[in-house]
Amino acid sequence: MGRRPQVLDVPQRGRCTAKGFEDDPGQGASRGRLPRQGQVHGGSSLRLIGERVVLRDKMLEDAPLDYQWRSDEELARLDAAFPLRSTYEEFLRLFRDQLRYPTPGSGRFGIEADEGRYIGNCMYYDSLNQQTELGIVIGDKEYWGKGYGCDAVITLRDHLFTSTKLNLKRIYLHTLTWNVRAQKAFTKCGFEPVNNVRRSGMDFMLMDIHRTRWLALKSVEDAPATPISD
Repeated sequence: MGRRPQVLDVPQRGRCTAKGFEDDPGQGASRGRLPRQGQVHGGSSLRLIGERVVLRDKMLEDAPLDYQWRSDEELARLDAAFPLRSTYEEFLRLFRDQLRYPTPGSGRFGIEADEGRYIGNCMYYDSLNQQTELGIVIGDKEYWGKGYGCDAVITLRDHLFTSTKLNLKRIYLHTLTWNVRAQKAFTKCGFEPVNNVRRSGMDFMLMDIHRTRWLALKSVEDAPATPISD
């Protein structure tokens, strides 16, 4: 935490059950590998640069890995979903449609690790009444438990709250009640538990962060360090 996401310009809907995120403790990871931070624009696309990840607009080249991840039984279980049973060709047709006709009030981003490897996705959707829902999946299991999920959530969180277009007052998410590790990770990103909810026959923990809490966190994060006297 403690930085403003960098935005570069580059050209769907999901549910935040945090696939692969429950194993991300947000501890012991080497931070600050990306030298660029803040917001940058150029062209017609968007890139958000965090400390360890880059969030960029989804592209057709993501389709093979997305199909692989959505067909994975372990990832599907964490997402409270069923693994894909469609063919890749069927999936690709829908994938292209999502790129061409994105759902209003939503945004989808591919997550790239600091060395440029595509490792997952994050998104926001159902933007209404100055609030939106957040979702994330770290599909590449080699990157579980190394802090990439937390950095992606923080980077997207900061971008959403600083976006004048959205003018958000609240960001919320749902994670399965048994996924305690995900809840702990989201807590480290500033989210707080609200209550348990029942959706599609499953029990979820609703968590959120309000703009007022985010501003308070940012004021602490951005405060200059107090020098230690000998």
